[in-house]
Amino acid sequence: STSQFLDALKDKAPIPALEKLSKEEKGSGSALAGLNGAAIAIDKKDWAVAITAYKNVIENKSIEKTYKDLATIQMVSLQLDHDEKITGEDLLKSLSPVVTDQKSPWNSKAIFISALIKASKNNDLAGAKADLDTLSSMTNLPASFMDQVKALSEVYKIKMGSK
Repeated sequence: STSQFLDALKDKAPIPALEKLSKEEKGSGSALAGLNGAAIAIDKKDWAVAITAYKNVIENKSIEKTYKDLATIQMVSLQLDHDEKITGEDLLKSLSPVVTDQKSPWNSKAIFISALIKASKNNDLAGAKADLDTLSSMTNLPASFMDQVKALSEVYKIKMGSK
């Protein structure tokens, strides 16, 4: 319920309270508790706790796919930045369901992150550039996002030319 959610946010230890609530609730209540717990963990730079919170959202069968996709995007982004042991292959595997689902509102962000993974973890600039080309062909993306796509594409093009 809303009051339980607010109480968990006010708790002296909000992350465990939100984690507990996320496990007890179903659907969007569970998702919001888990996503907020992850956000608080990120604010505290507790990457492992945030990643676990996102995994719990992804694995919860009662949560809508949109929330799971958001949790996937956030989790993979954190892992890319803060988990030196994880492989590019594992990150791409986690991201794959969102990359391949063109109806997901998180699809374009997933493709962008895929490009980052391919370039930084897998040293696959051609694959990264292909992802960015896919994004460049989409007509419904915000101008600011397209600016990021174009800029990164230029960087990869220059790097590919220097090899």
